[in-house]
Amino acid sequence: MIRGFVVPSRSMMDLKNGNRQWLAIVLLSGVATVGALLGVLIALFLMHSNQGGRVTAPMARQIQSDLETESGGISPPPGDISIRHGALPGLVKTYYKSGLNYERIKAHYSEVLAAHGWKFLREDQVKYDGSDYGGKQFIYCKGTYAADVQYAGQQESQFGWTYSFALSSGLFECK
Repeated sequence: MIRGFVVPSRSMMDLKNGNRQWLAIVLLSGVATVGALLGVLIALFLMHSNQGGRVTAPMARQIQSDLETESGGISPPPGDISIRHGALPGLVKTYYKSGLNYERIKAHYSEVLAAHGWKFLREDQVKYDGSDYGGKQFIYCKGTYAADVQYAGQQESQFGWTYSFALSSGLFECK
């Protein structure tokens, strides 16, 4: 007995399982908290970087609507399969599996984006954990919105996608 509390006896296995369950709950709570904080930070960044730091709720809804509309009008290459789609404030992103190489993916999106009024900004090499696995990205702008295609390179099997297509507001230097 510890100062008015009775500690029930448990087998060592029960204690280990209880600790594992507790640890799993703590870890999941931590991951959820970090995810929520990251979402808030991204939203705050996007709100600050647009309109001189002042974005009202109606403006944010309009930005999100614009991104969704633009995204819906830009088709992937024939045969590419959308495996995941998501959105955060100021960001719409879809991941694809494709049998095409980077040059063919780039040619397709360059043609489609240009036809929709997007202007080329730049192309970058993408490194994962400081190593070059052939990852690349190219970015187009339309006003303050950015279109970003990121190719996974040799990391495709690890990531589970060939490339991602994202539209965003405030994440690149589009003006």
